[in-house]
Amino acid sequence: MTNLFSEFTPLSEQEWLGEIEKSLKGKPLSTLEKPNFHGIPTKPFYTANDLPANTSFNPKTDNDWRIQEQILIVSEEEANQKALNALAFGAQEIVFINTLQNIDFTVLFKDILLDIAPVYINRGNASIAKGYHDFISSHYTNQTVTGGVIIDPIGEMLIGNWDKPWETTASELIQFPHHLAINAVHYGNAGANIIDELSLTLGHLAEYLEVLKSKKLNQTISIHINMGIGSHFFFEIAKGRALITLVNQLLQHFDFANQIAVQFNAVAKLLNKSIFDNHTNMLRLTTEGLSAGIAGYDSCYLPPFDACFRFCNDSHQRISRNIQHLLKEESYINQVIDAASGSYYLENITKEFCQAGWSEFLALENKGGLISQLEKNLIQTQLRHRFDELENAFNENRLNMIGVNQFPNNDETIENIDFTSPFCIGNHESDTGIKALHRARIAEQTEKLRLNELKLAQ
Repeated sequence: MTNLFSEFTPLSEQEWLGEIEKSLKGKPLSTLEKPNFHGIPTKPFYTANDLPANTSFNPKTDNDWRIQEQILIVSEEEANQKALNALAFGAQEIVFINTLQNIDFTVLFKDILLDIAPVYINRGNASIAKGYHDFISSHYTNQTVTGGVIIDPIGEMLIGNWDKPWETTASELIQFPHHLAINAVHYGNAGANIIDELSLTLGHLAEYLEVLKSKKLNQTISIHINMGIGSHFFFEIAKGRALITLVNQLLQHFDFANQIAVQFNAVAKLLNKSIFDNHTNMLRLTTEGLSAGIAGYDSCYLPPFDACFRFCNDSHQRISRNIQHLLKEESYINQVIDAASGSYYLENITKEFCQAGWSEFLALENKGGLISQLEKNLIQTQLRHRFDELENAFNENRLNMIGVNQFPNNDETIENIDFTSPFCIGNHESDTGIKALHRARIAEQTEKLRLNELKLAQ
């Protein structure tokens, strides 16, 4: 069969440049360059010359991912019913967000087949971990269960939900029998750019690895990294690939590559979601899910489109799950391993993110590490500055949100608003002395003003 590419002479970079300049009709090439908030300059076009000489990205053997559902435990019975409903309508992994001191697992896990669907308890404690272990030991003697209890003390400190000092927490971590988590989505929802997200996630992980190393870890454990996904489609693909590469690099540095299994979970950020014209959030969720699928995450959670201002209902949660089903069953994103491989643009910015993220991580470590910088309030200040940059750009129409600062529907009214900020719980200083991150939506203040105007007009 004839190779069609052999019939066309490849164009050099200079020839492409000449054609582009001709199309620009005298305008400089720099007019095509667009600034971004992530610290990585991009070019108007890329060629084979921009491909890295070698890539350290090691994709999974298949590109499938699990559709995750997150459920808040207010009561075990209610959470159980929500989980059964989610599993019946397409969820493939359940993460219960715990708010209780003790859990009745007989009620919570009723009719859930834990050997079929992974089920995790986030925000666990030693008592809950023991209860979980006892339940599994008595009910699943011959089956393999892949779920567990996961805990992220540093992540809880970041949102003001932890009351133990780091020294005490660190000494207890090695005794925790199940999974550690790194809720890096908190950094993203605080305004972190991609380089910040990568370096802070590595710093977060390094704090845990130092503890495990000092306690001479002699067992296999799992670490869940929950990374926030935003609207910059190509950058988010590159970020995911860079994250996987850098985490594996750090595990090798600590000589834990064979003892620690990492699960990479994508979680859509609430930072960029809107109350007004809120159905546009579905479009944002779709591109975010697509970025996560191509990047190679192990699971993905897309919250309901109105989660930023309303307590969720089953139908809206089902819509978000179905977005992922469409990406899998209609677009076949899960059928192609590392679809970004070979892309001049994506391979180049993956390399850039790897280099910049690792460099910033080393700088963080040289300053004493993540906890040290949190105690000095330096990271909180840095991320607040990042958030202010985003908010100012939004207010000045340099950062666009359809339906909010671009093409708003001035006749729109919003009903059933339960809260204006999804981060109304936890934004305070905990007993650890570490100030919580400032988490908010970019459009939050503008939308509050507009809501007040609607109230006055009624």
